[in-house]
Amino acid sequence: MRRLVLLLLTALLVGALGAACAVPMDGGEMMECTDALGCVEVAADEPVTIASMNVLSGPVSFLGLDQTGAIEIAIDDFGDLLGHEIAWVSEDSQCSAEGGQSAAQKVAANSSVVGALGTACSSAGTAALPIIHEAGLSMISASNTSPTLTEPDPEMGGVWQPGYYRTAHNDLFQGRLAGEFAYNHLGARTAATIHDGSPYADSLQQVMADVFTELGGRITYQGAVNVGDTEMLPILTEIATDPPDILFYPIFQPEVNFVTDQVKGVAGLEDTILMGADAAFSSDIMANTGESILGLYLTSPLVQGEAYDELLAKWDAKFGGLPPSAFHAHAYDATMMLLQAIESVAQDDGAGNLLIGKQAIRDAGRSARAGRDFLRPVRRQRQVQQRRGPRHDDRQIVDIVEIQAQRNAEPFAQRGGEQARPRRGADQGEARQVDPDRACGRSLADHEIELIVLHRRIEQFLDRRIEPVDLVDEQDFPGLQVGQDRREVAGAGD
Repeated sequence: MRRLVLLLLTALLVGALGAACAVPMDGGEMMECTDALGCVEVAADEPVTIASMNVLSGPVSFLGLDQTGAIEIAIDDFGDLLGHEIAWVSEDSQCSAEGGQSAAQKVAANSSVVGALGTACSSAGTAALPIIHEAGLSMISASNTSPTLTEPDPEMGGVWQPGYYRTAHNDLFQGRLAGEFAYNHLGARTAATIHDGSPYADSLQQVMADVFTELGGRITYQGAVNVGDTEMLPILTEIATDPPDILFYPIFQPEVNFVTDQVKGVAGLEDTILMGADAAFSSDIMANTGESILGLYLTSPLVQGEAYDELLAKWDAKFGGLPPSAFHAHAYDATMMLLQAIESVAQDDGAGNLLIGKQAIRDAGRSARAGRDFLRPVRRQRQVQQRRGPRHDDRQIVDIVEIQAQRNAEPFAQRGGEQARPRRGADQGEARQVDPDRACGRSLADHEIELIVLHRRIEQFLDRRIEPVDLVDEQDFPGLQVGQDRREVAGAGD
């Protein structure tokens, strides 16, 4: 027993001293790690290693490829970090809890990793977060939008833990926009929703339904499909027993393709307005769906500015063409934020050896500045719910787009109350009007396709320039625009 107590005391002392140990590095001054979570040692001849967890396989791999491309560009732009090359470990988190758990375990087991980027999907992020937290690491997601990830109260469904950040918007915000747009601008008074059981889709449809109901609308149906389902007629037929004015289904490909393609063949749903969300915003959604996609509305991030134009030019030069989805700007800034945080807290012994504190990185995430705050902890969801800023401010970070066939692909400006085509007003009860000349019975390939950004301006979808997105801190909705220089990441209050 005495020996056991001595061994236990020895273990406790080693653990207590581990956070305040002196680390001798070859050729330089002695450095001491006083970080509560420990430090990562980087020798003078070693790179600084970061990791990413993104969906790189399966039907929504476009979302991960969109972000990994931006990460690569950001690393190029950042250059070396205190004289060290930046090594990047990329793990496939897929778009599932299992994938997120597997990717996080690999990242956490790699002792050289200083911080992580990702995940792409909220389901993967929910599974990855506790593993990354326990490893003492920080993760910054560019496209997790589920409210639960930044809600600290478990009784409210929250799963937030220290070390989690994101540059993406919150679905408390995106869902409100969808509900308000459906009720106020499309004139819908009844709505149905479909989700796929994921934290992202379930929470987003619920926020939309709650807001729609608050405004005076009626929800006729809320249900789910399974990931992998191809036959959507059973759920659509059930929805048609009480036909809604609008159907909101914020689900991923390929399920969103099947719903969109099959819904118009269901009696009672011929005139139902269709609305999806950013999960479906990809360059191949039209090819994967066909002509039935015309008229579909999508909520999606909004990106603009000279720095964003420069990012697109860099993408074209490096990879050719344009990014395949909507979160590349968010991923670029997330990468810059992580690298800046690492650089700001790293100890250098003068000989090129670094000691990087894990808690220090988290602290930098809360207070790092590039002349002003550019990233704060994204945790107080109830404050987000209570915030009711001006509607025009809301439109700066997420907006609604509509896929239409357009014979004349010339872009034109659209102002405040102007309508791109006949549609129901807020006080009108008639069904949505459809221009029969818009499709003319021809195949989708015969048309010029464009995304129409409502309340902003119209851009050609073939040009695929996603309109203004300000990268957003969940707590206060400040805009964060893509930084032109690694020292000049734009911040709140611009």
